[in-house]
Amino acid sequence: MTSLLEAERAFAAALRGDAAPVGCLALARLEIYRHSVEAARRAALAATYAATRSAMGEAHFERLAAHHARTVASTTGDLNDYGSDFAATIAADPLLAALAHLPDLARLEWAILEVARAPEAGPFDATALAALSPAEHADLRFRIAPASRLLVSPHPLVELYRRHHPEHAADLAVPAGVTGAVLIRRSPEGIEITPLEPAPAALYAAFARDETLACAVADVLDGHPDCDIACTLQSLIARGIVTGFVT
Repeated sequence: MTSLLEAERAFAAALRGDAAPVGCLALARLEIYRHSVEAARRAALAATYAATRSAMGEAHFERLAAHHARTVASTTGDLNDYGSDFAATIAADPLLAALAHLPDLARLEWAILEVARAPEAGPFDATALAALSPAEHADLRFRIAPASRLLVSPHPLVELYRRHHPEHAADLAVPAGVTGAVLIRRSPEGIEITPLEPAPAALYAAFARDETLACAVADVLDGHPDCDIACTLQSLIARGIVTGFVT
């Protein structure tokens, strides 16, 4: 007798097209279910990537969304989580190779979604940091705000986002034409996207990689030897970008 787990696995394999269902009636029913699942995935992509959709055009978006929905399964079963790798699908499409900004625009939209849904972090405990001896500082691992993301791009992403999603981008305080590192974070006023200078961006990225303070400082100074690490760290803490640490 087939177990429930075996039946579920067989159904999932047939739904993905990895195995054939038994009988014509089963195939017809499976196609109805498959089309429903793919339609829900396409709708999730359209809801998340409105600016990207506008930038590439309706026909290209429908084509790529259909391909992505058909070939990339949901990893959680929650459609709110679907589409994290849509930028890779865009980047691999030869018909859009001339529009090199599109994958990064999609990454920006996904970062905005993640930041909007991320949990709040508590205030930085400066008293606990001051209580540590200098000898303990090197091994500290600083934590960045869960509701923040760093995106580095050679393209003026915020300007593109404004152009293609104006109703959501009217209040983004970023000068036109800004390229390089942008910080996406949530504040009491909503989602903020601001430029981040190279040295603070490098420190943020090092902390995001879970590096110790000693390793992070070495990485930053390797590329930015004039960086004042103490002032840069203080600024990230004051802005609520660095929210804690572990020893």
